[in-house]
Amino acid sequence: ASTGATASNASTPHASTINYANQPSIYGNAEASPIINPVVILHTSAGDIQIELLMEQAPKTVGNFLDNYARQGAYENTIFHYVDPKGFILGGGYTADLTAKPTRGGIHNESSNGVSHERGTVAMSREPNDPHSGTCQFFINVVDNTGLNYQGKAPDQRGYCVFGRVTQGMEIADQIAAAALAPQEGFDNLPAEAIVIQSVEEVK
Repeated sequence: ASTGATASNASTPHASTINYANQPSIYGNAEASPIINPVVILHTSAGDIQIELLMEQAPKTVGNFLDNYARQGAYENTIFHYVDPKGFILGGGYTADLTAKPTRGGIHNESSNGVSHERGTVAMSREPNDPHSGTCQFFINVVDNTGLNYQGKAPDQRGYCVFGRVTQGMEIADQIAAAALAPQEGFDNLPAEAIVIQSVEEVK
């Protein structure tokens, strides 16, 4: 199974994106105290999913998600292109015709932040051979996926950064994960009917 045009392992949510610009996003730790976690709502064609973003644990990843993509409208009309009820749902990188969205440069992988890949957590996807290549694609765990946690400093042990938690609408994520599939070349877990992220609304 594949999560994108070149990925080939369904157990790891590798991104497959095209970088049109090499502009790394650098964010420092928020200095304000106490830190208030932003909250966003994914308005999808299947229903709404509310997510609390973990600003303290993953400041660079949250900053990238908000500043480089969500606030720019980059997620509008993207799809969940990989769904698996025994794993996760992955989206944010392709339109319904499977055109890759433009991305910024990859960000530093904050996977060592101590937040585990439990059901309902939201994490940043990346390329399989580059721990610091996360851009726009993200996934929602619909089961516990602790095998994706940080295991060590070696590139193949870095895991994936959790940067949010679903606080409402997990039943929508489950519904998306259970969608009927219509595989296409390079997209083995593609939903038969496009499940569209219509917009990302920042509510807090």
